[in-house]
Amino acid sequence: DAREVLLSAASRVPHETDPRALVTLVVDDIASALHPESAAVLADSGTQFEAIHAVGSAPAPVRTASGLLQLLQWSDAPLEVALDDGRSPAARLPASDREWLRATGAALLVPIAAGSGAERPLVGFMALGPKRSEEPYTAEDRRLLASIAAQMGLALDLSRLRRQAAMATPAGAAASAPTMAPATPFARSIDIGV
Repeated sequence: DAREVLLSAASRVPHETDPRALVTLVVDDIASALHPESAAVLADSGTQFEAIHAVGSAPAPVRTASGLLQLLQWSDAPLEVALDDGRSPAARLPASDREWLRATGAALLVPIAAGSGAERPLVGFMALGPKRSEEPYTAEDRRLLASIAAQMGLALDLSRLRRQAAMATPAGAAASAPTMAPATPFARSIDIGV
């Protein structure tokens, strides 16, 4: 059952220490549970957000300064993409963002913010296509996805802090030389080659 798969994924997120493995685990579990046409996590690479792992087609990058990312930055909840509904925040985005949403076929976007507290920077987001069943994402689906995203944000922040601590020690600095510095965007910290 989809709920059990998502709950299982949520319980494993805090224990995953490798950021790339975490993203792969989450995307694959969501694809298995909800059966979207596509599922991807995009992360900040400095000037844009790029796909880290995708099931189905990988979406094109999104400019960091886009209205879409600003909208996700200020949202704690998944954003349903309803471009035909004038009341939808997605329908009021700039034309380039609406075109990106159409091209990716995204039906739901789930923000991933690092850390905790009021100043939580957006480090990534999940982009999910419509369910193959053609059923909408339920309120429970959205709650579970938001919970997984919140745990991912904390786990990824913890991973970043572990790398910083390792680099602070003389032995750790040599062993961790290619890892991220404190201000390095998230995508670079998981070695996607950007």
